[in-house]
Amino acid sequence: MDQLLGAISELHDLDRNNPRRQPLYTLPQIFGKQHDENFVSDWLAYLLNPSVNGLGFAPLSMLCRHFDKDIDGQDVTITREYAFENGRRIDLLISIGKKLLIGVENKIRSWETDSQTIEYSDSINEMKMQEGFDDVLLIYLKPDRNESLPESKDFHVLIYSDLISVLREIPFDILRDARKNFYLYEFILFAEDYLMTENKSITLTPTVKAYIKNRAVIEAARKEFIIYANEFDQRLADDILLQSAFGDGYEIKCASTYIQFYKPEWDLFHFHFELMNYATGKRTCEIDSADDIRVVIHQEGTKYKASFTEFVREKCGVNTLPSTKMSLRFASGDKDDYEESVKDISDILKSPEYAQYIDLADTFYFHYCKQI
Repeated sequence: MDQLLGAISELHDLDRNNPRRQPLYTLPQIFGKQHDENFVSDWLAYLLNPSVNGLGFAPLSMLCRHFDKDIDGQDVTITREYAFENGRRIDLLISIGKKLLIGVENKIRSWETDSQTIEYSDSINEMKMQEGFDDVLLIYLKPDRNESLPESKDFHVLIYSDLISVLREIPFDILRDARKNFYLYEFILFAEDYLMTENKSITLTPTVKAYIKNRAVIEAARKEFIIYANEFDQRLADDILLQSAFGDGYEIKCASTYIQFYKPEWDLFHFHFELMNYATGKRTCEIDSADDIRVVIHQEGTKYKASFTEFVREKCGVNTLPSTKMSLRFASGDKDDYEESVKDISDILKSPEYAQYIDLADTFYFHYCKQI
């Protein structure tokens, strides 16, 4: 017990002092494209293109200023996978009037091969001379974790954390103009979560270290809890039966999120009374007064659905079966709280609104189901 309490105390302190990191699902993760270099390059080309991005020159201008280049007011052409005469293809080729020619090689999960950047540099500088560009900017873009370097000394290494710092300087309001700003904002989130931080995932956090150290005692406690929770559900179901209007001849079905009460013959048309706990994610023994737990009546399955609904409408004049939210106090472990909660549940089940369905279910079975 002392070992378990020590483990709980250690994990509690770590949880309190370290914000819990929730999974972040951006567009590339949703579509399984986070490793796709072409997908990311297409996205970047869109963001840098002032004629389509809805943000104007800001992203491209800020990028150029990072390298001390000024391009305001120039015509911009961006080509993806630009093919040179030697057959080589660079990820992005950007021409800004005749003032600047930019080549961007984007490496997500790859390194340079076969002297790519040397040939890119030669080809782009030749284009500069032939077509009369004033200047050339060559960028080797890579995630923070990627340790590759360009073979050509003409390429400037730009890691994604620096690119995102540049893009974050662009003023945008995702709420005021969602469509205009969404793709930029989403790109920033994706890069920060994947291209800038994935290298940290191999480092054990203090909480993970504490879990590994205490795993055996934690797992033993978890197994003991499951046994206790199952026994609690069965005891609770028995106590509810004793205090309710059900009487003898009822079956009980307990699962992690519900307890059902029904006569065996009702199971033919999937009718039951239920203590339902789907919304909380907790076992019943963990429920406190703030949790959403309900006493409901269910008729499930499609075979008798229409006829049972019509039967209830004819007999009771209602279209929906009862559902009552409860304020129960099982988590305290206090006997008085437990007994009061059992009484509250039983009182609902004994109420005329609920109790009438016992005769209704019996009648429906004998007149509709038994004859088939």
